[in-house]
Amino acid sequence: AAHEERRLEEMKKEIAEERKLQELQMQAAEAGHIDKVERLEFMYKGGPVMSDAERTQEDEAYLLGEKKYQTPAEEHDLARVSAAPGAKLADGQGARNETWNKLNSDPLLMMRMQEQDARKHVMHNPVKMAQIQKEVAELRGKKKAGKEAKKEAKREKKEARKRAIREEVRRKVLGEEG
Repeated sequence: AAHEERRLEEMKKEIAEERKLQELQMQAAEAGHIDKVERLEFMYKGGPVMSDAERTQEDEAYLLGEKKYQTPAEEHDLARVSAAPGAKLADGQGARNETWNKLNSDPLLMMRMQEQDARKHVMHNPVKMAQIQKEVAELRGKKKAGKEAKKEAKREKKEARKRAIREEVRRKVLGEEG
């Protein structure tokens, strides 16, 4: 309770200081001493957070094991999210319409659907399917024949190398004996 009271006191002091500063800035702007600048200061401060001293105390307590981390309650998060601006727009008919529009206006999706339609037409055409199957069989046959030819060439090269080595060995053996 004392902690909350200190935070409230600090918040009240900050608000009072901000009001005084705003009043001084407005008086200076009306007098023409400074240009009137309207900024949303609260966006740059980070909202109602703890002071640095309190934050460091809490961090130290957590690191020393005196205080455990508490996860936020899901019910609280759900209530906060459902109360957020625009939350009702995500569930209604508008969201469904928006999703439908996104899907139907996506050019990539349209291209994929056209490809699927073309593929379906080919699959249901027996003449075209027979032609494709024949081409695939020919390509496989050519590929297989190429592999076999390469394998045979490798085998022949290996045999030729063995014959050359045998001949060389025979010449050396016969040359030395003969």
